[in-house]
Amino acid sequence: MARDGDVIRFIELYDQVDFKEAVKRLSFNQIVKSAVKNKNQPSLTLLTPEHIKLLTRVIEFYSSAFAKNNRAMQYLAKRGITDKSIFSDFNIGFANGTLLNVLPEDKKIIRQLKKIGILNDKAHEHFLNK
Repeated sequence: MARDGDVIRFIELYDQVDFKEAVKRLSFNQIVKSAVKNKNQPSLTLLTPEHIKLLTRVIEFYSSAFAKNNRAMQYLAKRGITDKSIFSDFNIGFANGTLLNVLPEDKKIIRQLKKIGILNDKAHEHFLNK
C-alpha cells in the first residue's frame, strides 16, 4: 500500500531520527558539507558555481513562498515547529507550483534546474505536492 510522504518523513524513517533532526540534515549547508566530504561517491553531482547561484535563487523563491502560505506554516506547526527563527535559519521553503511563472523562458536555465533536481524530466517542479 502506497503512503503519501515527503523528504522529511523519508529521512525520519531512513535515518531513524526525529522531525527536527531530519530538517537539520536537509539544510542546504549540511548537504553541501556532505557533498564535499563524500565527493568520491559516483552518485553525487557536484554543483558548479553557476548551479549554486541558481539554486540559491530558487531557495530564496521557495522561502518567500513559504512565508506567504499559511497552509505550509500550519503543517509545520502540527509537527511541533513554531519557532519562526527556524524558518529563516534553515531556509524553509514551499514549492507552490509557481516557480516556472517567474523564470525567464531560457532553455539553459530549465536544463540546469533539471540537472540539480529542482525540475523533473517533464520540467515540472520536483517537490510540488510532495
